Order: sequence, then C-alpha cells, then structure tokens
Amino acid sequence: MDRLRQFIGLPHVLPSGIKIYSPTIDAIAEIGEGVYNLYLSLATFNKYDIVTSLFKLSPEELSEINKFDDYEFLISTPLLPEIENALSFFTQSKVVFRDFAFYIRDNIFVSVATYNEISNKIRELNGLSEKTKLKFRNARAERDYYRLQELRKKYNTDDTLSLKDMCSILCNAEGNGINIFNIGKLTIYQVYEHFERLSVKESHRRMLKVWANGHLKEDFKLQDWLVKTKL
Repeated sequence: MDRLRQFIGLPHVLPSGIKIYSPTIDAIAEIGEGVYNLYLSLATFNKYDIVTSLFKLSPEELSEINKFDDYEFLISTPLLPEIENALSFFTQSKVVFRDFAFYIRDNIFVSVATYNEISNKIRELNGLSEKTKLKFRNARAERDYYRLQELRKKYNTDDTLSLKDMCSILCNAEGNGINIFNIGKLTIYQVYEHFERLSVKESHRRMLKVWANGHLKEDFKLQDWLVKTKL
C-alpha cells in the first residue's frame, strides 16, 4: 500500500483500474457513524464482528461458525445486499453480486480468491491493521477466547475516544490548519494518521517539560516526535 497516496487522500488503484477510497469525514457523517462501522465490517468480511453485533451467540456457537470460510459464510446470509452497499460505499461505484463474486461493471472486484487481499486494503485505508486468521490449539482454547471477547465487550468503558472526539481534538490543536469548517474534507485515514502524530508530539512535549526540570533519571532517553507513524 502506498502510504504517501493515503496520506494525501488519493484512492488505491487495483490492476483492474477499480479504485478503493478512504471515505471523508463528510461522507461518514452523511450515512452515520453506526452505518459506517457496519459497512466497514461487511466490506472487510469481518464475520466475528458481524455475527456478534447482530446475534447473541454462545462461545460454542461462535466456535462452530468459525469453521466456515468468512466469505462463503457471509454471502450465504440475507446480508448480501448490504455487502453490495458497503463495497459500493468504499469504491464510489455500483457493486453487484453474481456468479459467486462481486462485480463493478464487467470487472471482478471481490471473489473467494481475493477477498482477504481486498479486505486488508480496505482496512488499511480506514486506519485498521491487517486482519489475521485466528488459530487455536484446541476447542477449549477457542471457547475461552470467545468468552474473553464477550467479557471485554461487557465491561468496556466509555473512555475510548469516538471519531467526533478525535476530530474535535484535531480542530483544537495548534498550528495544523485543521478546523471545524474543513475537517470534513479529510479522509478517515488522514484523521487517524494526524491524530497519531499529534499524540506522539504531545507526549514528547509533556515529557520535555519534566526532563527540563530535572525530574527524570540521567539515563532517560527523551522520545523524539520525528518518527515513523504506524499508519
């Protein structure tokens, strides 16, 4: 993936000429953040997130569902029209399903052979890490994993910053030229990347004050903010 293209807001272009876009904040606000999150799960064929958000399943049921291929499982459900809508959102083109694949005009966009590659590209353009296939030592380890995931969801607090909060922080940060009137033009990738850089810079600024006042050990190495971002 070309990080420079993502940074300046250009789409990723497949060999077929099909373009995959990182949506702007305006585009996300237009459909709603909840729908955006659903579209992101559908377009990346995130079977676990989809079934756990729609159904209350036991760890044993989730273990059974995990045996199915993500692509084959999801296209066999009534969610197929929504998957078309989700893929259309991220390509800004009409996506239709036929012959076991998703097409844009006469070009195959996603198939069972390519869905992992395409979903990872969509994840990257939306500031997410590459999806890895879960592997478990045995059935008990798999059930324990799903129980732990359910507990994390149950006891998750509201401390996590929302997209609105990140946008607000970027608008109030000094010297970046971002304000409430233009932040909607940024892509979601740009927002996450800028926020990551701002967090590193702010951490450096705070530690610099502590270091300057002599409150740190002599061998303490002050972290530089001029570093490579994860995105």
